[in-house]
Amino acid sequence: MGKDKASARAQSPPPPPPPPPQYPHIDSHDLNYSQPPPDEESSPIAESLFQDTTTVLDDGRVSVNLDTKLARVFAKLIEASDDVEQTIEPPPAYQEEDNSSFEKWQLPLSIAVHVVGSRGDVQPFVALGQELQTHGHRVRIATHNVFKDFVQSAGLEFYPIGGDPAELMAVRYARSKSKCIYD
Repeated sequence: MGKDKASARAQSPPPPPPPPPQYPHIDSHDLNYSQPPPDEESSPIAESLFQDTTTVLDDGRVSVNLDTKLARVFAKLIEASDDVEQTIEPPPAYQEEDNSSFEKWQLPLSIAVHVVGSRGDVQPFVALGQELQTHGHRVRIATHNVFKDFVQSAGLEFYPIGGDPAELMAVRYARSKSKCIYD
């Protein structure tokens, strides 16, 4: 009897797949963009305030007319807000925190800092590198060969990137003197 049921199942065709969902077709020509969508509330500001406030010019610029009812309303609001005395609270007082828990970073990092420029550009990163080393990090400064002794005398690793900072500054100075600035 078990074989008869199995053969009966094999002979019956599988049920047809369900029909795909039907979505209403929306034609963009049927949409009315001049009206807000029906489920959204209209603006609480009267339409008369918006008349003649802005126009879009042929070249794409927007011309704003400040001599309109809307502009006068905003001017009155600004005047009213100027009458309110603004109180600015000073920032909180600086407090020394106990940094004993931050003496050593839990995970020492290998940090590379790439600096292009003059000694004034390199020097802050040398100071930053020294501070990072006190927290257990390995710091390498990648900069011009001219600053090799400066970086290594601070106890940091040095990596040469080539280039002459004096030449870079001369090019930048020459560009700033010309009428065409490339910055």
